[in-house]
Amino acid sequence: MYPPGKVGTDGKYKVPNGTQAIGAGAFQENTMISAVALGSSVLSIGADAFNGCTGLTYVEIPNSVTSIGAGAFKNCSRINSMKIPGRFALPELFPNAYSTITTVSVAGGATILAPSFCSGCASLTSVTIPNTVTSIGDRAFRNCSRLPSVMLPTALEHIGVYAFENCTSLMSLTMPATVRTIGTGAFSGCGKLASISMPNGVSSIGDHAFSGCANLQTVVIPNSVTAVGQSSFLNCVKLSAITIPYVLRNAVSGWGLPESCRIIFSDYQSLVIETDEALPFALAGYRYWEPVVVSGGTAPYTWSFVGEVPGWMDMNVYEWNDSECYLFGWPGEVDIGETRVRVRVTDADGAITEKEFTIDVREDAGSPPVIESRTPAR
Repeated sequence: MYPPGKVGTDGKYKVPNGTQAIGAGAFQENTMISAVALGSSVLSIGADAFNGCTGLTYVEIPNSVTSIGAGAFKNCSRINSMKIPGRFALPELFPNAYSTITTVSVAGGATILAPSFCSGCASLTSVTIPNTVTSIGDRAFRNCSRLPSVMLPTALEHIGVYAFENCTSLMSLTMPATVRTIGTGAFSGCGKLASISMPNGVSSIGDHAFSGCANLQTVVIPNSVTAVGQSSFLNCVKLSAITIPYVLRNAVSGWGLPESCRIIFSDYQSLVIETDEALPFALAGYRYWEPVVVSGGTAPYTWSFVGEVPGWMDMNVYEWNDSECYLFGWPGEVDIGETRVRVRVTDADGAITEKEFTIDVREDAGSPPVIESRTPAR
């Protein structure tokens, strides 16, 4: 048992180096202690260790601590600042103080923030997370209504379910390049959130991830994202534009976007026939074989003629490369002169492009031309 009156003149106490355990009830009802710092040698804190320390305002617990007994900080109603390992949930450790805690620093070396880490810490205005943290647990900062900003760690990969739900003072957020998944409802109800930056590397965004972010105005979803959940932007009433990868075009209807929101495809290339209008000339009496190339849009492509087609001409498309169509045939002497033909391409989404081509059919000038095979290799 720690003697009740043994504290410094300022009420602060540092546990001696080498101490491995704080015994059960060690500081119980010591009303004179105002701050306590545990050294990195401490591994455990016993039950009721600081129970009833009503003058305690600051606690520093190193990442070496893996076990904290029941009621260790019960009735410590004045605690407002702390440094603590990320593996513990504040509502459980500080049942009489978690709603009035204003400042939290996560102990160095932490790799996770536990589920409900600061959930319901309604007075929290500042949190410091070390760059070693890779995962923010479910509901970690849920209902932290006074938290204006948070610097996410540079190694972060996962943001849990409802991790920042109802952080109604949160105004902006930049995610590090390492983030891969954003959980269901992760930022739902963040009514002041005006902008959010997501890195290229995020693969999925959960249901309701940003629903109720009433101040959110523009969003850019990186090309790495392959799945966005239902109602992910429901009630984002000020959202005027969203940029998304083209692969997500058929999922947009389920996101709950405002009717006035403009959808921009970041990686879409318009369907275009690249081949010049003036094709190489043909010789009467000789085989003609010339490719026409399309790009953009969405494969597979369907090729067709539009309008009148010269009697000597046909088209061929190879199954293994439908981005090319070959115009071919055997023009005769009656075809000498300018030939015109119009070609249409329709892609898998129904987009259409057309182009008219001209071919100058010439009379054979003498020696037979050398006709090279243009059949593409598989």
